[in-house]
Amino acid sequence: MKKPNVIASIAFGLGSVSQLVVGYYFAALAAGLFAGALLLSDVSDGSPAARVAVKPLLTWCRLTSLLLLGASIGLFSYDIGRALHQATHKPTAETQAR
Repeated sequence: MKKPNVIASIAFGLGSVSQLVVGYYFAALAAGLFAGALLLSDVSDGSPAARVAVKPLLTWCRLTSLLLLGASIGLFSYDIGRALHQATHKPTAETQAR
């Protein structure tokens, strides 16, 4: 496995597409941002001569990757918190009426 970030970004990208097809747009956005962050984090790999020539671009790629990663983690956290809140505050058929 030479580049695990590329393989993981493809997996999360396909997961994003599947969430989009099902209709979970929020989860699709979070997975898509995570896939983009993984793909951008892999851009910095290369020969040392190429890294010196495009150092400012690589810096921006790293910063953008971190920003996308933070946004996707925030969206995942919000989605999980929203689901937990709904699960604990909505009555179900098994809830006893008092």
